[in-house]
Amino acid sequence: MYKYLKFIMFLVITMGSLTGCSFEAKSDELYNSKLNEITVNLDKYQESNDELIKNSQNENQQAQEAQMTDSIDSNLSGTLRISVFWPDNERNLIAVAAKEFQALHPEVNIQIQFYDDFFKYQAQTSVELMSNTAADIIDLSLIPYEQYADKGLFADLYPLMNADDSFNKEDYFVNVFESFEDSQNSLMAIPLSFRFNFVTMRQDFMKSFDAEFENRGGISYQQMLDLYVTAQTEMEDEDLYMADFASAATWFEFEWDNLVDIKNKKAYMNTPEFVRNLEKLKRIKLTEKVVQSKDGPGILVKHYFLYNIFQRNPAVLFVQSLKIEDIIQILLPFNDMLYSKPIPLISDGIPIMDRTFTLGITNTCKNKELAWKFLSYCMAERALPTKEIDTSISLFRQGFPVNKQNFRKFLQAAVNEILRRGNALGYSFSGSRTAVIEENIAQIEKWCSMKGRVKQMDLNIFLDLIYPDLYQYLIGEQTAEQTAARLQMKTEIYLNE
Repeated sequence: MYKYLKFIMFLVITMGSLTGCSFEAKSDELYNSKLNEITVNLDKYQESNDELIKNSQNENQQAQEAQMTDSIDSNLSGTLRISVFWPDNERNLIAVAAKEFQALHPEVNIQIQFYDDFFKYQAQTSVELMSNTAADIIDLSLIPYEQYADKGLFADLYPLMNADDSFNKEDYFVNVFESFEDSQNSLMAIPLSFRFNFVTMRQDFMKSFDAEFENRGGISYQQMLDLYVTAQTEMEDEDLYMADFASAATWFEFEWDNLVDIKNKKAYMNTPEFVRNLEKLKRIKLTEKVVQSKDGPGILVKHYFLYNIFQRNPAVLFVQSLKIEDIIQILLPFNDMLYSKPIPLISDGIPIMDRTFTLGITNTCKNKELAWKFLSYCMAERALPTKEIDTSISLFRQGFPVNKQNFRKFLQAAVNEILRRGNALGYSFSGSRTAVIEENIAQIEKWCSMKGRVKQMDLNIFLDLIYPDLYQYLIGEQTAEQTAARLQMKTEIYLNE
């Protein structure tokens, strides 16, 4: 429970730093001019875009109608209670699927508790889990469920999946399921969507420092840090930024598995190598998007990625792909691109995956088969609002659908929309539009077939624990050696609680 309270405290601090600061940088002339072009020209390209998506939209509708007809099953009955942190609207996949599912199965009653207060949801869910009064299905996307799973509070979903003859694993990214397995190869939570972390690099920088990582499976945060320090030294540029998301705490986030061995309760921080890395971290120059205060690091995100990649900002070496649109649009061969194609951000050679939309079935659920049927329905192929791409993105909470057909439909619509916006911006490329779309969808599907490492929510608790000492080091109140010793001690205490 102490760890959970620490997690809540961290979230309060972080949310405060994100919402309480206004570091809005002034838009430069290029951005303003391009934004005006979008406003003027966006409708101009709507007609061609509508033609591109019309066939896809018709196919979606036919698939959904077939599913509605074929799936009617009067044998399913019972009541399901679901707890979700998401508003009750057309962008909530659980709400949408629940209405459809009850129409298909008249004897099923689904009761959903919607939360829009993040902290209330966290606290209420924790109390209900520990008192065995939790809902049958719980939204685990933002909850450190591993500690509850270890106590046997969640059902293993593999037996339910394997017993369901209508569930075809080949229709899904099975590698994503495997990434969510625990140490016993059980599946205590299932992702409806997922997302890998990607970064792009300045192309001239890659050539200058022989940093061609596109064909090497990815780049680690440690490699990025080392390249940044090398560039600082050789380029003698005091205004050189590592990335638009870089802070010292980010290194801990992405190098977590190399610093902490949770299974054997060991930490590797009081070492000469760790001290050297602390000294490198102190050299990171923050962009206007990042604040590193005594209350913790915060990233003040601006969703202008499409426009930023065309701007000449030679001070930033790396740009993180924060959204699905980022990953797609940087793959498109627009002319005069400053940055490279995206590459996976890896840790210890393994791509890092975010759990964007994750659900679990509690062991107190009296009808686990019905709960599984509903979860599998949520994951199944469905018609997507292809013209309203923002709605599709929200349905899957900024992640890639785990169902492959949904994944392809979603990407098709997203690519069409990005091409439309790119045209409105005045950027173009040569070649067949259809070929470009197919090539990029194939590339992203190849990436999404990798087995990744899922970020653990306990990581946030750990960062909250170590940050005060890290901050004291960054402002010069502690030496690197003192900081390493204190972080080692704190981490060992945390691991053995």
